[in-house]
Amino acid sequence: MTWVLLISLGPVQDFILTARKCQDLWYGSWLLSELSGATAATLRRELGDEALVFPSGAVGGGGGGELPREVANKILATLSGDAARVRSVALVAREAMTTALHARREEVFATVGRGDPARAEHFKLAAARAQVDELIEFYWVAVPVGTDGYAGARDEAERLLAARKNTRAWTQPTAWAGPVPKSSLDGVRESVVDESVYRDVAPSDRLRWYGTDRAERLSGLDLLKRKGFDTLFPPTPEKGRAHRDWSRGRGRWRFASTQHLASLPWMIQVDEAAKGQPGLVSAWGVFCDALDAIAPGLLERYSVAPQTEAGWLFDDVDGTLLQENGLADAVGEFAEGDALSAKVKLAEKARRAFFDAVRGATPRSPPPELQPYYAILLADGDRMGAVIDHATERSTHQAISAALAGFAQRVGAIVRDAHHGSLVYSGGDDVLALLPIHTALACVADLHEAFGAALAGFEDANGNPPTLSAGLVFAHQKTPLFETLATARAAERAAKAVEGKDALAFWVDKRGGERIEVTGRFAEVLDDLREMTTFRRRGEIPGRAAHELDGLTTLRIDPLPSAVEADARVGAAMHGVQLDEILRVLTRRRSEGATGKMPEGARTWLRGRALALQGGNAAQALSLRLRAAEAIARGEDEAGLPLPQRADAEVAR
Repeated sequence: MTWVLLISLGPVQDFILTARKCQDLWYGSWLLSELSGATAATLRRELGDEALVFPSGAVGGGGGGELPREVANKILATLSGDAARVRSVALVAREAMTTALHARREEVFATVGRGDPARAEHFKLAAARAQVDELIEFYWVAVPVGTDGYAGARDEAERLLAARKNTRAWTQPTAWAGPVPKSSLDGVRESVVDESVYRDVAPSDRLRWYGTDRAERLSGLDLLKRKGFDTLFPPTPEKGRAHRDWSRGRGRWRFASTQHLASLPWMIQVDEAAKGQPGLVSAWGVFCDALDAIAPGLLERYSVAPQTEAGWLFDDVDGTLLQENGLADAVGEFAEGDALSAKVKLAEKARRAFFDAVRGATPRSPPPELQPYYAILLADGDRMGAVIDHATERSTHQAISAALAGFAQRVGAIVRDAHHGSLVYSGGDDVLALLPIHTALACVADLHEAFGAALAGFEDANGNPPTLSAGLVFAHQKTPLFETLATARAAERAAKAVEGKDALAFWVDKRGGERIEVTGRFAEVLDDLREMTTFRRRGEIPGRAAHELDGLTTLRIDPLPSAVEADARVGAAMHGVQLDEILRVLTRRRSEGATGKMPEGARTWLRGRALALQGGNAAQALSLRLRAAEAIARGEDEAGLPLPQRADAEVAR
């Protein structure tokens, strides 16, 4: 008898997204993918390459039947035998997952408190282990292939799996339910770092041994993610201080903090300015020496993979330390009392001297300034369930799986290499990434194109191919990460709610003020933002245009409620009034003090967009798009990207 075996690992949201630091977020995603990979590898070993459907074992991740680098948390396979055989295989897979989890747990926990003579009292190892053991939910169902064939058995397996998840058994925690402070990250699990650590251990030792600052309380899961990062990328002494080896197994990794990504456009331009400027290079070295003097582990703690393999001015120093508040926060974790106050003052003085050197060496006027925003991207395939359901043959599902694996393999190169971002997760049709704002729009466009190319040839019952919808959010670096993740999920949901999907929700989540939200079909939003960003960078749209357009939103633009022909004429006239006012605002003076006319190409394009948007509130839609384009333009200017050339031949007079 042939069976369809469906396995699901979780929880995804509770484990991955419960994070305060970006590296915690990344490690949670990486670990869940590794556990899914261990499960899938065991099934492949037990059943053979052809048995795996999702992920496809035969063509999944590359040559030689390798599994994809990122494996989704749902695994589908087929096998032959009786019910006892199926149960045996499922239990072997679960044991493989558990073994992988325990191996990683013990590897990480061995580093927690290392060097602390009172580790046994300070680290509640038994409770930490129990919390990790209760972490992963492993569900499996198996359905025999009957008269409805493979497709019918898979549908029934999906139904049963959903029912099994809804009838999970809840048990009372036993090993970690004491009356102690709870985790600062999830507020549920108890802290496994004894309170005496915060009282009796020096701040620098506490950070090095337990990875926590004076205000954080960490559970076993939190420590697994926090210290697990160091086990993957351990600091190694080199040239007087520790550096991390960012190459692991299947290539070079690049992962950064939100502050670093916010700083990156500025760093890129400064790095370019530093070429042939020995004074600037020297000022940077003085600043690093001052940071080293504060605490030996400061630069080790704030390290990131260099932007380029050689010649990058900032080496592996995280851009957090360039931010005034970021430096203060970092130093505050190490320093106590007045002992290091003089060294801290020297470091801040060296930072200011470096910025003075930057202003002197950068040809831009005004000189570049650090911006506080970065981008977070959540993308998900449209109609993937319908496409999979429409394909009734196992071989077609394997082909879809192979296509998704191929896309996932490309995502890393697109995000990390082409657009200087940090890839958190890429499994199947899901992508979560952090990006600097000057490359974010180009990155989501490249991902959209790559997904469409990878899934070309597949379609749902109505003949529609899969598409990629995305939520892209510009967020302030000081906004708590869990809030920014929630905003990104809301943006993604807004995109997925667009009729027909294939949509993009681009939001600017200002720390103070109203959020800017632009949502619509992908190609339309992308084209609008690209064009308006170009106009703004070339100074072809008045600086106060967005504000003045807001004043036009109160003009009545909708048809009047009466069906009287005269009222219809009035409604049409009001459409014309608003359109004329929009063009007046957009085409008067290009910028303060400028007298030149707007180029005809820009004028024609803006008139066309205003006409196209008249079905709603065109003034409001254009205002939002202009505000969004201004945020993108600031990032591109900050990174020193070349100014786009005018497409039309007109030269402003």
